[in-house]
Amino acid sequence: STRIISGSPNKLSKKYAWVHIDLFTNHWTKICYKNLTEEINCYQKFNNIVCVSNGVKKAFSKKFDIHTNIVTRYNPIDSYEIVEKSELMSVDDGFSGINIVTVGRLEPQKGYDRLLEIAKRLKSEGYNFRIQIVGEGSERNNLENYIEENQISSVVQLLGFQTNPYPYIKNSDLFVCSSRSEGISTVVTEALILGKPIISTRCS
Repeated sequence: STRIISGSPNKLSKKYAWVHIDLFTNHWTKICYKNLTEEINCYQKFNNIVCVSNGVKKAFSKKFDIHTNIVTRYNPIDSYEIVEKSELMSVDDGFSGINIVTVGRLEPQKGYDRLLEIAKRLKSEGYNFRIQIVGEGSERNNLENYIEENQISSVVQLLGFQTNPYPYIKNSDLFVCSSRSEGISTVVTEALILGKPIISTRCS
């Protein structure tokens, strides 16, 4: 969309680009351009470039060497709605160990493959815990195969997509973000709103 809008012939229009992710770490947009120079030229046609966090802004400037007309605007989050939705149902099944929850798409970016490696290690060390992964995506088969091959189905649950993930976060003892990159992890913010301790990778 950034490339298409940058080519608008309307000289009266104002163009805004919205950057959701750390493009230095995860330069997924390169598939849309012939080369980096073409992508830089496209961004230079925008009146403003809006980044979802300061980390994303710094990464953008580092990647594209663009330092003007860039602002940070965080996603608005309705904390009252999150708390309200977390109380709509109970998912407490009486589990007595450490209940670890994560929410996100089952994609390589989210790092659930390495989270499963940690689950295998924790199980071998005798910890009483489980990891519930809420979400769906292209990595499901790979994750299921790893779970089966490493015999960790007793400590890892793939819960699939949930229209309301907040009761699962509320019922957790710990929220984990294993992402390789993020723009800013909205779900970490939501977990903080619900008063949960967080373990996160070092990402925006």
